Amino acid sequence: MKKIWALAAPSLLLVLFSCGDTGTNVGGGGENSGGGSGKYTLTTNVSPAGAGTVSPASASYDPGTQATVTAIPASGYTFSRWSGASTSTNYQITVTMNGDKTLTAVFEKLPASAVIITLTSWETRATDLFDSKLDPRIHFEVMSYQGSTQVSKNTTSYLLDAENIGQSWNGYAKSGAIAFTGSADEVHIYAVVKEKDLGVEIDDISPKTYVVFRLPRPIGTTGTYTLGTSASNESRVTFDYEFVR
Repeated sequence: MKKIWALAAPSLLLVLFSCGDTGTNVGGGGENSGGGSGKYTLTTNVSPAGAGTVSPASASYDPGTQATVTAIPASGYTFSRWSGASTSTNYQITVTMNGDKTLTAVFEKLPASAVIITLTSWETRATDLFDSKLDPRIHFEVMSYQGSTQVSKNTTSYLLDAENIGQSWNGYAKSGAIAFTGSADEVHIYAVVKEKDLGVEIDDISPKTYVVFRLPRPIGTTGTYTLGTSASNESRVTFDYEFVR
């Protein structure tokens, strides 16, 4: 037994010595420290929600990658600027991925250049010279102004062209899109009401007031407005409006 140990011991020492050398060479030679081996994340957002998209969407990139992103507006919006990792006003930009980054594409609603008008009610105390019934004919005028200078004027068709209806009406009569100069300072809306006899417009019983909207107006702006009074010499007209492009 003692003889066997004497023979085996040198071999065991040789094996241990060889393993020790191998470990020393690996540790001192090419061990990877891990630096620069991970990916960086580019997170993209849109403001306001639904106003557009960013292509490509959020993604991960190797360090040093030049990532190109594009802002794409939805219908009725225009690209304004980036916020976060860039404040550029260019819709397409390139960012260097040397860390995690966040980009938000900021969009704005396009300014309106037309308005849709819906007549919903009319009333007056005016009377007909020949009978107790009235024959109103109603349309709207849309005018835009640059300072005190009128730069455009367009009208709706007759939204009400009735006979023998008394002194009031309620309903829903919608115009098409009536254009105006979107770069102007203001847009004015007038209701024109004429009492007609034998198909001929005779008495002007229009409201004595009109409504003024400062421009620009974002697309999709809506509301309701009432012009005039139901006095004997004029009309009270209520309408809905929607600014469109």
